[in-house]
Order: sequence, then structure tokens, then C-alpha cells
Amino acid sequence: MPIPPGFGLKTGQGYGHLKNEDCYLRNLFCPLAIIGYGRVVSPYSKYHPSLVMSDLIDEDELELLLKKLPEWDLENNTIVRVMEFDDYMEGIDFINAVAEIAEEAGHHPDVDIRWCTITLRLTSHDVGGLTELDIDVAKKIDTLLD
Repeated sequence: MPIPPGFGLKTGQGYGHLKNEDCYLRNLFCPLAIIGYGRVVSPYSKYHPSLVMSDLIDEDELELLLKKLPEWDLENNTIVRVMEFDDYMEGIDFINAVAEIAEEAGHHPDVDIRWCTITLRLTSHDVGGLTELDIDVAKKIDTLLD
């Protein structure tokens, strides 16, 4: 089933593993909808209503910023950090502390918990890449591990 005109996403765009066609068919609202002049509307906009496509960090600046975050790896338009903990509950305590940082910033990482391994992924879904907000949250998360 094709997406109705004006739905807000171009074919092939989507969020995470879902393509917009899947979101529409499942009657879900995709959190990435781009409308005129690079403005972005999403459920996250209540936190950062002024984010625009121009807020994306360019490649040269990103390279410099990531030198200050040596534990984070760049994967596509996402920064990723994998951490190992001695036991499961230590990892959960860490995630609870990350949740406090995320709520305060209004910017939440994708979290994967695998027994004693925690993987965090940061990107600004609103604008389809990395912004200063991702870098700031990564720095705050790193303070938990120092």
C-alpha cells in the first residue's frame, strides 16, 4: 500500500528498522517528518523545537569532537559506546543514572542491555544525524564512568 500524498516522509525514509510504509500500515506515527525549509516535526520537538537540519555537525567538526570522546565509535549517523560491567545489577544501576541525564537533557539514547554488556547509541532522530546535543549527552554519560 503506498503512502498517501502529504504524509510527510519520502519513500524509503523511516525510523530505526521500520520504513515509513511499515509505520503507515501499522497505523504508527513515524517520529521523523520533514516539512518546508528543513524544519523538523517529531514527538521529540517539545524538548528541542528549534532543531533544524543545519544543526547537524559537519564531518570535520565531528572528527574533532570525537577525539574528546575516545570511547565512542561513529556508526553511520550515530555514536555508539559499549560497556562491560561486573554483574547485571551494576549495569542496571548505570542505566538508571543514564536515564536521569537523558531526562534532564530531553535527549534519550537507544539502550541495549545484554546481561553485563550495555550498548548506548546517540543520534538526533529529529534531524537525521548528530548534533551538539548528542555530544553533550555523551560527555555527561562519560562522567558516570570516570
